[in-house]
Amino acid sequence: GTPGTVGAVSKVYFDDNGQSMAIQETITDIEPNKFISMKYESDFMNMDYKITLTSVDGKTKVNSSTTAYGNGIISKSIMALMGSSLKQQEETNLSNIKKTVEQNTKNYSQTEQ
Repeated sequence: GTPGTVGAVSKVYFDDNGQSMAIQETITDIEPNKFISMKYESDFMNMDYKITLTSVDGKTKVNSSTTAYGNGIISKSIMALMGSSLKQQEETNLSNIKKTVEQNTKNYSQTEQ
């Protein structure tokens, strides 16, 4: 599919201390400036992920929702134990996004001539 549109599929690669892993990301739903939903699939697990943006007092509030499940008896057991780790990682990710956005000083609402 076309990048950034529903149905777009990408391979996402991770390197965790020399251990590499690839997952497939598919955009399942998107409404610009409101939300994006994605599905991640790998041999180990599948995950449904949604980021929602809402305006609150002139600021943008970002919420995320994740449902992850293992693709085998061992991965299902491991996933049951990883809940707090996944939540902590998501909080780190959102904090990094916040920091990046706040450090961006470009005003996108003005049109350049």
